[in-house]
Amino acid sequence: MHQNIKNKHSRVLDSKLFNQKYYDYMLHKGEAYNQTLSSIEDMTIADFSDFIFENGKLYSSIYWSGSTNNGVLLKDIGMTGVDNGFISYDKTKLSVKDFLDIFFKSEYEIESGDTRLFLSPVSGNTQLYKYESELVESGDTKYMKFNGGFYQGFFKLFGFDYQVLPHNIYNDMVLHFEIRPRTDYTQAENSISNSYPQNNGIFFYMGTRAENKFWGLYDNIEYMRKYVCDPYSNYENDGYFSDEDYLEEEPDIKNPELKDSEGMDIGDNESYEITTDNKFIFFNRTDTGFTVDNWVDGAIVKLKDKKRRNINYFPWLNRTETGYTVDNIEELYALYDLIAKQNGELSYDPYKDIKNNVFALRITENGAIGYKYGILDCDNEDHHYSVIEEYSKDGMVKPDEWNSINVRFAIINPTSDKCDLRQRKMRIMIYVNGYLKFISKQLNALSFKELNDLYQRQEGVPYNISLGGGSIGLKEMVLPPDFYDIPGYILPIEKDFCGSFIGDIKSFKIYLGLIDYYSIKNYLS
Repeated sequence: MHQNIKNKHSRVLDSKLFNQKYYDYMLHKGEAYNQTLSSIEDMTIADFSDFIFENGKLYSSIYWSGSTNNGVLLKDIGMTGVDNGFISYDKTKLSVKDFLDIFFKSEYEIESGDTRLFLSPVSGNTQLYKYESELVESGDTKYMKFNGGFYQGFFKLFGFDYQVLPHNIYNDMVLHFEIRPRTDYTQAENSISNSYPQNNGIFFYMGTRAENKFWGLYDNIEYMRKYVCDPYSNYENDGYFSDEDYLEEEPDIKNPELKDSEGMDIGDNESYEITTDNKFIFFNRTDTGFTVDNWVDGAIVKLKDKKRRNINYFPWLNRTETGYTVDNIEELYALYDLIAKQNGELSYDPYKDIKNNVFALRITENGAIGYKYGILDCDNEDHHYSVIEEYSKDGMVKPDEWNSINVRFAIINPTSDKCDLRQRKMRIMIYVNGYLKFISKQLNALSFKELNDLYQRQEGVPYNISLGGGSIGLKEMVLPPDFYDIPGYILPIEKDFCGSFIGDIKSFKIYLGLIDYYSIKNYLS
């Protein structure tokens, strides 16, 4: 308070609210924007409270009205699905030929019109780790018991007309959990929760579940270890794989043809693919180009081409005896590659794929709740990438009892116009049992993306969601033909987001749209 001469020395109260803090009360003008339960339920876009299982997968009982699925056949799911157990096998009972068939010929189909989000149990195929989870039914109550395992699924597929959740948040979104951390569960010694204790307690994850596993084929392995990765210190090849594993009746199996369903070599990083209806591109007066005579109206064309390097061709294609031409331009590309590697540069940077594309919620052992977010950080010279972590005070989430957790992504500059592509800002507001306990600093809003590669090499990898844990990244990565080999490096997703929740989850829902404080307190808690 202060003396104000103009107000005849009356005492006037000065006040200021700091939105970096949280308060268990709300100031308002006397009226409230109080939603009804029915209006909130209309905003539900995913609901796993009923725990519907089909063929071992956990399905949402509700679908998002903006979903689309015209039928999906994943022909290359084996190349990525072996890394998290979506495609499973027993490595002790496989020949190399059997594994190559699983890796290159596995398929997965989602019937047209099925727009339910589904999650699969994470397992991996190396047999090094134990992922424990189970459905528990006690009277009328059902809940998932997580003790080192978790469920994971994709909500959008790059290269396909399939999407069951929004990948950009233009307005608010709320995640609802009924969750019970447990202190009496005993973990297995080989649980992933023992690998990275700093990640214990992650109970939700969104973004790309792994980096591009094939990027190491594009670059020299020594550069990969020196400039990007953290070498393993305790993992070695146990010697399971040897020449005896190759069958004598398969003489060329030692040098198998490592190609995807489109015939592309998995070590080729020079190609790209687009789908377009732009006639300017394919009415191009070439032998393979379309004309008015063979064009089918309304057709969508898929084009493959070589990636073009950022090279000034003018001094090189100079009509001299030593100048390059269109016939030998590949030699110039090879020269630029050599110079780049000598300078320690990588032709493929996995960090670009994960910036602003990995997010997790976590409860610490002390009962604090918060988030981890991998972001673009231009001030960090180490790949311009950092992981932000913020938490509430300790003791906000009680162990061994049910807690209602509501996480609101509050968009600061919301819009209903999907063509408005400006970067949105947000704050994360976390409510525990109806009371606001945490507000984050201002962040870039979640906006997930695919990897910088052909869609065949990333089926089911970007646009992921996990319940009961984070992501194992490439911890269980397998590459042909040595399916017994263990990767010799750790990439960021594994290091920062590989962890699981030890406890129970009774309800998980996703709401899209603005839900006010009163509704969160009265209906969602």
